[in-house]
Amino acid sequence: MTDEQPQKQQRGLWRKTGGAAWRVLMPFSAMRGTYNAFRNEAQRNRENIAAIRELGKTARDALLARRDVRDQSFEEAMQNRAPGALPEADLYRFFLRRKRAAICAIFLFLIMAVLGVLKGVSVDSLRIVVLAVISVVASLPVFFVLALGAQLRLWQLTTRRLSKAEHGGLQDFMRQPGWWLTTLDPEIGRSNRRPPNEKT
Repeated sequence: MTDEQPQKQQRGLWRKTGGAAWRVLMPFSAMRGTYNAFRNEAQRNRENIAAIRELGKTARDALLARRDVRDQSFEEAMQNRAPGALPEADLYRFFLRRKRAAICAIFLFLIMAVLGVLKGVSVDSLRIVVLAVISVVASLPVFFVLALGAQLRLWQLTTRRLSKAEHGGLQDFMRQPGWWLTTLDPEIGRSNRRPPNEKT
């Protein structure tokens, strides 16, 4: 009875030692868990990027939709709006809020990317760093296009240009010096003011 107990303890010790050695030499379980975690994270990242790309396609389509519309002058377009359309001042504020929302999203994604890179560096994880960089590279152009679409409308309202004859298209706006800085300007303090050149 007393001889069997040390033998059982010794066999249990050998099993634990063997199991630990097996896990060290053949870490398939740990590798499989890491692979599954990485695969799930990559899948979520692919889904996020697909959603962002779809949003970007919608933004580009909306930005370029004018090509399919009859070339109207600014005054004609304003006169032919549907009944109950927003007044010009409210329309200006609407597009200004839209631009600000896109700019906020840009800075939010930048902050999240920086935090993701810092976290990846702190835990020595290249995977986290790569995913953070991919997220910001995929998202920033989309939100910039959204801000650009809103800024184009603000510029058209400000300059009262719309048609090709009036030089009121996207390419005309992008010929303006510093157009991209204007696009990223949140125009703080403009919400309660009339758009420039608005007729009273």
